[in-house]
Amino acid sequence: MAFTLSPGVNVREIDLSTVVPTVATTDCGLVGSFSTGPVDEITLVSSENDLVREFGKPTNSNAALFFTAASFLAYGDHLRLVRVVHSDAVNADADPAHSVLVKNDADFDAKLALGAFSAVASHSAARFPGKYGNALKVSLCPSAQAFSQTITGVDVDVAGVVIAIGAHFTTELAVGSKLLITVSGVQQTRTITVVAGDETAHVDAPFVNSLGVPVAVTGASATAQWEYANLFGVAPGTSDFAASKGGSNDECHVAVVDTDGSLSGVPGELVEKYAFLSKASDAKSVDGASSFFANQINNGSSYVRIINSHLGAEDFGSPASTHFATAIAPVSEVLSGGADGTAITDGDRMLGYDLFTDVETVDISLLAIGDASPAVAAYVISNVAEVRKDCVVLLSPQQSDVVNNANPVAAVLATRQLLGISSSYAVMDSGWKKQYDKYNDVYRNVPLNGDIAGLCVNTDNVAHPWYSPAGLNRGHVKNVIKLIYQTLLNIDENHNFKYNN
Repeated sequence: MAFTLSPGVNVREIDLSTVVPTVATTDCGLVGSFSTGPVDEITLVSSENDLVREFGKPTNSNAALFFTAASFLAYGDHLRLVRVVHSDAVNADADPAHSVLVKNDADFDAKLALGAFSAVASHSAARFPGKYGNALKVSLCPSAQAFSQTITGVDVDVAGVVIAIGAHFTTELAVGSKLLITVSGVQQTRTITVVAGDETAHVDAPFVNSLGVPVAVTGASATAQWEYANLFGVAPGTSDFAASKGGSNDECHVAVVDTDGSLSGVPGELVEKYAFLSKASDAKSVDGASSFFANQINNGSSYVRIINSHLGAEDFGSPASTHFATAIAPVSEVLSGGADGTAITDGDRMLGYDLFTDVETVDISLLAIGDASPAVAAYVISNVAEVRKDCVVLLSPQQSDVVNNANPVAAVLATRQLLGISSSYAVMDSGWKKQYDKYNDVYRNVPLNGDIAGLCVNTDNVAHPWYSPAGLNRGHVKNVIKLIYQTLLNIDENHNFKYNN
């Protein structure tokens, strides 16, 4: 019998498990072109809703890839996605003289530190490259006076095209401001366009009397409002942090608006709002986080970035101890010039898949190829999977092999030969499926490798990784109208295998 010579603790570990634990293969990598989202960066996507929110809806140019991703997400929730663009893609911004390319957050931080945006006249840009950012509007209200002010001595001619407002305003009026004028006891709203360099503005329509007849207005009083004042309700003022430092009037509001409805489906829809941010670069919120408007937007917006926080000669970015100016017009910029760039090349995709090579920092078990070429497939097998030695590449034939092809068997085999390699780290299926695109109300042809990757995940969940992802129970392909090409393997009377199309 074992015993100790002095008091002590004897520790024993007893393993009572009776089964081998399942090792799930739930992480799948995919690279390709999307409408928006970070570029050259691995992003974890958990659902099709997340896919649309982060990378946009499918288009005619990327539908096969989009639905490869969506097909996998019908089975699993760990898709590691990389968006790639060609080198001529640019972000939308408000300066037509300069193009801006910001791929992702790290790229933005690096370029900002190097002063890459110093020559750009605009203050804001779309968060990511692509035409999705065109027609986004960023409007900033810098003070209570810019939010709403009373104007006296307003004259409007009968045509309603000129407003003479003399020197009776305390803050410049910005393009798109709302001017509320009381005419014979009836308040009427007009959008004004300020003429630079003087105190004259044009309204978008004449003022009318109760009978609808255009009238002239002389010496009326008016309330000039920031165009999005009604969405915030309360004017910006002085934050507690600035007050504690002896400063004042540091707060501002920011509205991000979809002017043409291309993102939200509703023209003029507010997509993001930021209330009571600070113009002070060192301002803090009650929880200690930065409340500087540029930091808040750059860290939190899904649509835009502030690339230049110093608005002209104004005091934006000064310390919180500053008495910030009040007579500053609202700043509104409509973004344009964003471009998706030309179609991505095989080289662009290969560079995207290179992000998966580091086994120490990237955890994946599956790599889907989508509609990539045999050259890309061969590259990923040789330079990623066979280097990592812990993942499997899933690929499909080319669409032309199986769609409207009189001899699909020969075409699929030819594509297989193009790979030029035989690997234990790759699996090739033989088909595409027809799937309904609910976003565009059309039918799409989609390669099956996203589904095969998903079936591997499903098999992990319902059985074990070493079980085959096939059969009536584990091999059910989802969201399929029909398989474009089906091959049945039979045995003839001479006991030879043969393919039946």
